[in-house]
Amino acid sequence: MLARVVVFDNLGNADKITGEETGMAWFEFIWMDDIGGNVEHVAQHGLTPDDFEFVFENYEDETFSESSGRPMRFGRTEDGRLIAIVFEWIEEEMTVYPVTAFEVRERR
Repeated sequence: MLARVVVFDNLGNADKITGEETGMAWFEFIWMDDIGGNVEHVAQHGLTPDDFEFVFENYEDETFSESSGRPMRFGRTEDGRLIAIVFEWIEEEMTVYPVTAFEVRERR
């Protein structure tokens, strides 16, 4: 099983930094590349980890999933698609485990 951990500051810069060094929030994303992992699950919806991470950092709205109760954010990918992302907070809300992401219709 392979895992990819990416650390982002709140400007979307990937780096191994800490909030103490920069004064900015940072997050780790845990991506599982194995069969049935979250990379594959997001790809089944035509999205990439980069799409997920961009929306996580640049979301327009936040709520909770009605089916799972997990945190959920809505936002646009860099190419303009409106998507929903569902995730779990791990380790005092500094580590993010992406659960799924999918395109949604325009919200009114």
